[in-house]
Amino acid sequence: MQKYVLISALFLFFHSIAFTENAKAWRGGWASYWKDTAEQIKLAKKLGFNGLIFNLKKPEKIEEICDLAEKENIEIYAWYTIISNKENKELSQVMSDAENKRLEIIKSDKSPGRNRYQSGGEPFNKEGDVLLNELLCFHRPEVLALCKKQLEEILQKYPRLAGIGFDYFGYRNYKCCNCPVSEKMFNEYYEKLHKDNKDISREKALEKFSLDTLTAFVNELAAYVRKIKPGCKTAIHIYPTFIPEPVYGNRLDVDYCMQTAAWYFEPFWGLDKVDRYTKIIVNDANRYFKRQSGIPFVGIYMRPGISKPPERFREELKTIRKTGTQSFSICPFNIFLEHPELAKILLEELGVPK
Repeated sequence: MQKYVLISALFLFFHSIAFTENAKAWRGGWASYWKDTAEQIKLAKKLGFNGLIFNLKKPEKIEEICDLAEKENIEIYAWYTIISNKENKELSQVMSDAENKRLEIIKSDKSPGRNRYQSGGEPFNKEGDVLLNELLCFHRPEVLALCKKQLEEILQKYPRLAGIGFDYFGYRNYKCCNCPVSEKMFNEYYEKLHKDNKDISREKALEKFSLDTLTAFVNELAAYVRKIKPGCKTAIHIYPTFIPEPVYGNRLDVDYCMQTAAWYFEPFWGLDKVDRYTKIIVNDANRYFKRQSGIPFVGIYMRPGISKPPERFREELKTIRKTGTQSFSICPFNIFLEHPELAKILLEELGVPK
């Protein structure tokens, strides 16, 4: 019996490694405009990046970027978020009174690093974290309609884009929305769910509702993008975190799902966690959808109070590479232009996919 268990375990181990090695590597960078676009694209090519994601604040720059990127076979994506603004503020998510008080405390903290505030990553402080940005409530039909309208306009205005890069798709408090529309939807959801599962608690039902509706929203938008522009690709960074299930990205029917394998801020994640998350991100990517490639995301800043040491960055990349993958994603990509030593580390530890 023990021999059988050992053989089975070894089979699963080597199968996991083989799966990771055989998955086609992909690299995506969340980039900002750079003074020398040619230099930026040239570096992306040198570092093995397949795609760069930009905001669309400078239409004239997008044309220049697409011109240069096409020559290097690099795809350009539109950086698309559901951060609310003054025009649609009334459609924003709602948090509890306690969460709003926590928000004010975080805002008032002007120290570097804000007392280990994780800024959308998995919270460290016992008091909990909330996102500083206001996000639209995707339970509202108006928000779905607005997003579809905006995405269609983007793809019509920028026909040379390879795809859409979704970001900031989640909950401001990392678990749910408390607006009247969300609460009504949840009550109806829970009533139906409870009929089939009498043992499920309201808390667990809320977690399931929140994740089900979030993934359904992303999947509907991804499908809409493919409908209005066949062949258009979709990418996403899983952000902000979803506390009940942080590594949920394989539920999304997108081409490239970038999930955090190593976060930006102290206390830095243990390398065992980096290893565990990377294996889930890459090896479980096709559990629900065959389209998806799972891409490990690494966050790094080099700023006073929130810097990640280069050697720490090296250890994270080394850990990711040991799992068998060369796929990688980062924000900000421009950090490689500002700190060439980090580009050197990336090449030394992850190499360039063939």
